[in-house]
Amino acid sequence: NEFLSIEVIFPIVSVFPNPMSSSASVTISDNIRKSSSGFSFVVYDLIGNLVKKTENLATNKFTFHKDDMPSGMYIYEVHNGNQIIKRGKLSVQ
Repeated sequence: NEFLSIEVIFPIVSVFPNPMSSSASVTISDNIRKSSSGFSFVVYDLIGNLVKKTENLATNKFTFHKDDMPSGMYIYEVHNGNQIIKRGKLSVQ
């Protein structure tokens, strides 16, 4: 039997620390080629209301500040142009 080796590269996004208190470092793996409009980091509450959106990020690493976001659970999305490359949970303390 011959086995095929297939390497699948998933977009890696890390948000640290999570849970966060005042800010978190967001890192997008270097193998993701940035679109012409850059990356966006979008945060929604658990019912889907837009809470905060940071657009046109030119680098693969940035600091997200909670500003006046109340404590609780949120959903975040990382967009590369019109494509969602990661969706996850964000806990704010």
